[in-house]
Amino acid sequence: VAADRVTYSFEGEEFQVEKR
Repeated sequence: VAADRVTYSFEGEEFQVEKR
């Protein structure tokens, strides 16, 4: 589990963003 990251899903596309 990567607690420093969040995965978003938008219109069928998934992308990860690092929390800083």
